Amino acid sequence: MSEAPATETTGHRALRALLADLGFYPEDEVRFGLYYSVDLYVRVVDAAGEADGPHHRRAYQRRHDQARDRWLLEEVGLPVLRVRNEYLRTRARRESAATIVRDFLE
Repeated sequence: MSEAPATETTGHRALRALLADLGFYPEDEVRFGLYYSVDLYVRVVDAAGEADGPHHRRAYQRRHDQARDRWLLEEVGLPVLRVRNEYLRTRARRESAATIVRDFLE
């Protein structure tokens, strides 16, 4: 596992912990291409995880995220799973998020 980035958010930490609980040990802030890096990269299944805070709900940010995720999938073959931070905070929501993440990675 790589060292945590200096700008790590609580959502980033929580998603990394969830992945570890599922037996996946992601790398932090891995760069793809010239411009894009992902919060967490799970090399063993070649997939990325993004922990999204509230600013990702803004229309312009959603469009940017969609374009970025499309580029990562089409140009690099990297699927990206986005998990809202609020789904990582409470136990019940975290369990739901764990099911979605597990299904995505398997």
